[in-house]
Amino acid sequence: MRVYVYLRDSNDKSFMTVKLLEAELREIRKGQVEGESVTSKNPGGSKKVPGSCGKCGTTTLHTGGRKKCPLDKLTDAQAVKAALWVQEQLKAKPESDKDVTYKAAVEKFV
Repeated sequence: MRVYVYLRDSNDKSFMTVKLLEAELREIRKGQVEGESVTSKNPGGSKKVPGSCGKCGTTTLHTGGRKKCPLDKLTDAQAVKAALWVQEQLKAKPESDKDVTYKAAVEKFV
């Protein structure tokens, strides 16, 4: 009976506890403070930031969403890691060519 009540109540809350919600909000705030444009996969399976690429999670590295993601040959998890790497590379060397950096990321994270 306890299990039933727990699952029923959790389902009403979309399985999002206060603890998970606080962790998610902390990560979002941390990303805003640090100026990150890539969202992490938050606890509870929350969705990515509106307007972000469905593949790599970025909002500023490219336009066109998932269909035009330059990291489309990677899995979603690999694409998120590669997007973070691309961001770091472009931050370290702003004069770098994005297309070349993307190609290097695909080779590195395959």
